[in-house]
Amino acid sequence: MGAGDAVPRRAGEALVAPLVYGSIAFFLGKKATDQKTHKWSIFVRGLEDEDMSYFIKKVVFTLHPSCEIPVVVCEQPPYAVTQTGWGEFDVRISIHMRDEAESVVDINHFLQLYHLGLSSKNNATILKKPVVVERYEELVFHQPSEAFANLLLSYDTKTARKNVSDPELRECFTKISEVESMKAIMNAQALITAEIDKTRDQLLEAQPNPASCPAPGGETTLAKRPITCCEGLAVAAEE
Repeated sequence: MGAGDAVPRRAGEALVAPLVYGSIAFFLGKKATDQKTHKWSIFVRGLEDEDMSYFIKKVVFTLHPSCEIPVVVCEQPPYAVTQTGWGEFDVRISIHMRDEAESVVDINHFLQLYHLGLSSKNNATILKKPVVVERYEELVFHQPSEAFANLLLSYDTKTARKNVSDPELRECFTKISEVESMKAIMNAQALITAEIDKTRDQLLEAQPNPASCPAPGGETTLAKRPITCCEGLAVAAEE
């Protein structure tokens, strides 16, 4: 393709790909040592643990420098890393798309080994329960290329390969309803829109000539969505 050739894009369109990321930690019990108290896994998965390789090229996990393997690259599902250790730390999860023109999505996740609110880490009953921390996110692709849009739209979740993760992890996964998540987002949008309208009315009342006052935000509907933008790619903000 020559320098003057433009990649065909779907102008004015935005496509959404939901996913879940998080971590699960298991206390090793009698097998624990000072340096290895837990076995933990950090992962990126589909809502139904489906194969997402149709649009994800690879996922890179950047762990603490002291980890046995500090940087792990997963080029096929399951997108997960499992190691043992004793400390909690921040992890950077970098999601690379099949379309290299799309920005890499970086997500920060804190590896949590202990249940919150414990007065003592020696509570044997609670320690036996795995520590599950999961977050729902939406990747929003603005004006994707025709080829990438076709990949996203042609994928059928009903016939997709599922249960790609380790069974031990899958038993701990949170059941996340996409419908309920979308309802929560729509409710948040309605609240934000109401606040914008209220502010607009207050500004118009304060102006001597309301006709000369443009509405805050103009026609930027993106500002009404609870998302943060990153060079054409947006990631839904956590609630």
